[in-house]
Amino acid sequence: MLVDQLLQRVERLAGWLRGRGVGVGDRVGICVPRGFGMVVAVLATLRCGAAYVPLDPSYPTDRLQFMAQDAELAALVVDRASAAAAPTASCPRVDLDADASAIAAAPVLLDDPTDGERLAYLIYTSGSTGRPKGVMVRNRNATNFFAGMDRVLGTEPGT
Repeated sequence: MLVDQLLQRVERLAGWLRGRGVGVGDRVGICVPRGFGMVVAVLATLRCGAAYVPLDPSYPTDRLQFMAQDAELAALVVDRASAAAAPTASCPRVDLDADASAIAAAPVLLDDPTDGERLAYLIYTSGSTGRPKGVMVRNRNATNFFAGMDRVLGTEPGT
């Protein structure tokens, strides 16, 4: 049942993001604490064919602001717990809590924009040598990593 709930929330949030203008190749900032909401936001972003940009709400404000501006976000996802810490951005802000009813009523996406060459996520370095730099990871890079880990660790429970 939990998987069905997850898939339903992912599809609805993806539809809501699409309705806010998020499209294939865009970047979506995700500034929510680790948990179910973050998983939904990441998967919904990928479902739109966009790339996610993790923005840890515990980071300093100026770092979050730099990353959001540098990534040229198409949307920013927040929740009640992270809204105050989230950077300001000139893109639509989606609040998983405040917009929950509207998101739950959003249309489900019907197309599948996935492609191995598309950007999956943009993660920023620590910035220890100056300003943080964005590292782009494509869907095929992530897929290859997990395929390699399956070969090393196995795919059966307990192996």
